[in-house]
Amino acid sequence: MTTARPERPPSLYTMPLIWAILGAILLAALLNGEQDLILLGLAVFGVLGLAWSWSRMARSGLSFDLAVNRGRIFPGEVFTLEMSAENRSVLPFWFQASPPFARDVRRIDETPTSMGNAALFGRQTACFRWELTADRRGVFRLGPDRVRSGDLLGLFPIENGTGAESEIVVYPRRVVLRPLPWLKRELFGLPGFRSPVVDPVYLMGTRDYQSGRPARFIHWRASARHQRWQEKVFEPSSQAKVLLMLDVSGFVEHEAEAAFESALEVLASLTVALDRDGAQVGLSANGVLAGRGSGRIAANLVVRRPDRILETLARLRFQPAGRFSTGPLPGSARAPGTSLVYCTFEYDDDAAAVGALLGRPGRPVAFLVHRSDGGPAKGPVPVNGRLLVL
Repeated sequence: MTTARPERPPSLYTMPLIWAILGAILLAALLNGEQDLILLGLAVFGVLGLAWSWSRMARSGLSFDLAVNRGRIFPGEVFTLEMSAENRSVLPFWFQASPPFARDVRRIDETPTSMGNAALFGRQTACFRWELTADRRGVFRLGPDRVRSGDLLGLFPIENGTGAESEIVVYPRRVVLRPLPWLKRELFGLPGFRSPVVDPVYLMGTRDYQSGRPARFIHWRASARHQRWQEKVFEPSSQAKVLLMLDVSGFVEHEAEAAFESALEVLASLTVALDRDGAQVGLSANGVLAGRGSGRIAANLVVRRPDRILETLARLRFQPAGRFSTGPLPGSARAPGTSLVYCTFEYDDDAAAVGALLGRPGRPVAFLVHRSDGGPAKGPVPVNGRLLVL
């Protein structure tokens, strides 16, 4: 039912001047006793009154709903937006909905946007679908800009809001990164390389009990089933814990919004790569978020949540919310065995202050900067620290 159709011109019968002329003609017919004109005038006013009441009932009789098949995407990926209109009344109505596209969201076929037009009979539903994509990260709300409804004759169209909207979260674009071999790994965690220390969380299987092994490793159910002593075999493992810190204030001070977007792309790609390698990833950003949510996600030992990190990066605005050098640092930044990745515009005094607080032997710290030729900082790069250019 989605067709490209221009908007309807306003009806002559809706203009006050036309109403005044028709009223004058009817009054003249009544005064002169012109029966035919009287009947014609009454018929015209009756039709107009019926159409006017019909249009007013359309406002309360129509309901709209929006839904997307994918609420989270990367730039360039395609999602489907579906708008459904339901006529809850027994009377037929006509409606016209403008395309519910947000800024920076476009149709993939690059054709002119079409209007959603339909004539719904009583208790009938119409659906409209658009294939859309987004070219940049962010949070976009999709909803009809305008809905016009009314009687089937289109004499008295009424514009009203639908209250229906949907949200699409576009993650930052993924880029190709070089590996980070300097990340610190801890014993215990998700399966990694071999180690003489076993992880009691990851059970590989059982084997015959060997003398000298602790009794706590005996698998009692397997021993009863095999009628001989069985012991548990564990998977030795190691895991990296990485905390990503984004200093939004450094980019805002230099009005470097393009560099800020590049930093988000690097952090998003780093999150995906680290999660694929089995690392625990956390995020702390001193920026304002669009919508609800927190800018701090700890590198949890149990729950891995890269989707929350990507959504936080998508919701970040180019607006600072304090400084890391003067405000409280996240507790996970001081946790032992955590590797830190501090992203800022340049290695300035604030970055040096954070490095002095967090940098210590045995804790790798990487400073991702957009510009490496900035002014001199008060402190050097800390021990076990590296300065990398985005």
